Amino acid sequence: MLFQENDPTYKLDSYYSLRLTSNNLTEKLADVESSYKQAYPNDPFDYYFIDDYFNAQYEADVRFGKLFSVFSMLTVFIALLGLVGLGLHTVNIRMKEIGIRKVLGASVGSIVAILTKNTVVLVGLSCLLSLPLAYWAADNWLSSYAFRIELNVFFLLPVLIVPVVVLTTVGILSYKAANVNPTNTLRDE
Repeated sequence: MLFQENDPTYKLDSYYSLRLTSNNLTEKLADVESSYKQAYPNDPFDYYFIDDYFNAQYEADVRFGKLFSVFSMLTVFIALLGLVGLGLHTVNIRMKEIGIRKVLGASVGSIVAILTKNTVVLVGLSCLLSLPLAYWAADNWLSSYAFRIELNVFFLLPVLIVPVVVLTTVGILSYKAANVNPTNTLRDE
């Protein structure tokens, strides 16, 4: 008999785990195999564990998630490099304008606001334009599952984070440019 009441590995009491140790598992599988061979001597004994079966079903999704995470981080890194390059280019082009504004009495805050306004507006607009496409793609992907989550407010989190990152990055570059002595930038004229 496979499961005996006096077997210490199988207690039906709620205080004990129903898990088997690997040694007991091999013994129980050998018992099951011998019982199977007695009942079906011409058929091979083939078995699998249901948790391995379920894990194999979602293995492609886990692999896709890891791949998506790696490429997302790479995309964010490249985008930040582009953002820093754009900010530096904008500041270098407008250095003489910054110097003239400082000579005429403009504050550092107003210069930073002028330099960051266009970039933040463009990034905010791009976030708002990409939001419906991202929602559609995520909803379409989630619809292939029987039990799925609904997209909630956290879906909007990147739209709030990206402008803050842009404002911080371009703001720091603009702040550094606004604090440069105007005589150094206007000396070439």
